[in-house]
Amino acid sequence: ALSSAASDVYKRQIMGYFKNNPPHELWRKLKCRFFVLFNSYAFGAFGKHNFLFNPQLLNPQNIFLGSNLWISDKTWLATSKKGKLSIGNRVRIGRFSEIYALCSIIIEDGVEMAENTYISDNTHTYDNIEIPIRNQEVVSLGNVVIGSGTWIGRNACIMGCRIGKNCVIGAYSFIKKDIPDYCVVVGNPARIVKRFNPQSNRWEKTDKDGNFINE
Repeated sequence: ALSSAASDVYKRQIMGYFKNNPPHELWRKLKCRFFVLFNSYAFGAFGKHNFLFNPQLLNPQNIFLGSNLWISDKTWLATSKKGKLSIGNRVRIGRFSEIYALCSIIIEDGVEMAENTYISDNTHTYDNIEIPIRNQEVVSLGNVVIGSGTWIGRNACIMGCRIGKNCVIGAYSFIKKDIPDYCVVVGNPARIVKRFNPQSNRWEKTDKDGNFINE
């Protein structure tokens, strides 16, 4: 009877484990471990306890990763031959996101990105109408910095600008100008709609330039 009871307990433990860790997810994490084992040496820096799920890489020697990262499936991390991409600690990047540094992109600690986020410090010119745009010069738009603790919603596009600390970037926002610390930003083109007011210690509505609205 004791053996049977112990067997039942063991079975329940096994079933509980696979309920919380389904086989497909275990296989996904195993592939991640193999990627880290065989590819971490290729990066400019690679911290501890990182999870990278099948990323697409270009010039990984110019990519510098902190620790405790979660970079989801099919994320594209890329630089030019002289560019530099730095990702701090505790950053989470949603699947299918793209980050390309022609010169410099810095993502500070604790940033969270939803799926399909696009971050770039460059763009194609289109001056010559006789040449396909993809074959024309790629030019810098300015270095990109994403401040610590910022949340970036799904399908946001950030190009050639600096985002402050602890900002909220709404889904589908398109941002090409600098955003101060502690702002809520939405829209295409993006505009500030709220900002933290240290005098009232509250988040308050603003005009599009970030000036508080007196209601």
